[in-house]
Amino acid sequence: MYRQAAATDSLSPEPPSRLAQVAIRHWQFNPVKEAARFDEAVEYQRQANSLDPQSPWGHRTLAMWYADRYRRYEKVEDGISAEEAMSQAVKRYPASAALQSDLAIVQATVGKSQQAAETASQAIALDRINREEGHSDKWLEAPTLERLEKILSPAKETP
Repeated sequence: MYRQAAATDSLSPEPPSRLAQVAIRHWQFNPVKEAARFDEAVEYQRQANSLDPQSPWGHRTLAMWYADRYRRYEKVEDGISAEEAMSQAVKRYPASAALQSDLAIVQATVGKSQQAAETASQAIALDRINREEGHSDKWLEAPTLERLEKILSPAKETP
């Protein structure tokens, strides 16, 4: 059905994004048996991203998938891809505390401690602004703030 929708409305990012979600669910359920589904999901999501080039959210989706695969298999290229995709998301919406925090967490996950600390500081600063301005829909949740503080902790201890 989504394939038919993609063919019918080739300008909408929705059908390839849905196809990507279907493929990634197969991979998440059985990553060994469905290994090829990861690449299929990435390809569909990249198609969706190209149809909505200003949106950060498809890039964030890719980053989360690559970060998940990095945590499972610790392949350096997955870590690089996760950081690159998350950086593209932040580039499209730099004032998002949520995207900045996601980037910091990805950077910390792949061992880029100094960059993670800088990005975590930026996320916390944006969250403070959101709180001061009453943008409660953009506040970072307490567990996210705690994680960002943990990312900053080693950086604070370094002389």
